[in-house]
Amino acid sequence: MDSSKSEGPKRYVRYGRTSTEHDPCSEDQLESVKLPSKMESKGDWTHVGDFCDGGLTGRDPQERRALRQLLDQVRRGQLKIDAILVESLERLARQDFQAICDELKKHGIMLLIDDVRRS
Repeated sequence: MDSSKSEGPKRYVRYGRTSTEHDPCSEDQLESVKLPSKMESKGDWTHVGDFCDGGLTGRDPQERRALRQLLDQVRRGQLKIDAILVESLERLARQDFQAICDELKKHGIMLLIDDVRRS
């Protein structure tokens, strides 16, 4: 077996959530979420999709259709990714944060947080 096999670029999706119905989740909002600067400068990451829940609280992940869809696709092996990129931890979850992180770890998926706030 050749251990020098090139893995190619790592794949990531962006996940976003807005808290109020007056602030719907949009592609523009997710466009502002960037890879941590050290990773972005290497150029070995490929963005493969977006998941966004608009107008929902961070307390109950079961209410968030896009997050459920993302995790379901990972569980079924339909979404092959190396990482999920979020603007901040609060955008992902509040109460079930550890359970979500454990699930991602089980599937070998990193959680990346945008390291720069942009106005």
